[in-house]
Amino acid sequence: MYIENVRNALKSFSAQERYELANLTKQILVRDGRINESVRPSEIEKYMKNFINRKETKMKYLEGFLEAMNLFIPQGATKALLGKQMSGHSTWRDILLNVTNDIPSERLAKHVNNEYLVKELKKLFITIVEACVVDDEGETIQRLHLINEILNRK
Repeated sequence: MYIENVRNALKSFSAQERYELANLTKQILVRDGRINESVRPSEIEKYMKNFINRKETKMKYLEGFLEAMNLFIPQGATKALLGKQMSGHSTWRDILLNVTNDIPSERLAKHVNNEYLVKELKKLFITIVEACVVDDEGETIQRLHLINEILNRK
């Protein structure tokens, strides 16, 4: 029953979301030393499709999918296991992905596995957003513009 719920949850994601979930799964499994860096997200996506289609799946991938769901959606693994609606896609993560999607950073790329750096960047992003975003859209834009001006001074 629970495994079937996870299959249904994975099926409910769009192709793009499944690819992002596969990418997160890869990062988790590489971090934990359970797979090599050379494994491509498309391979993980293939394992995900195998799981959805009730084909043999290694436990490490299932565990990776569940941990990635927790990063993708708040309490995602719990919701998936219990068969709850996998809503809540509008998270901090979605906002950050949307604003950084087209801006590659070679400087940050080498630090992608540095958990401390990632944690600090998350805190910085949330701090800035919470300090700037208010009910009035015009004021929010002014505050964000001011913060950008301050940070861009060299």
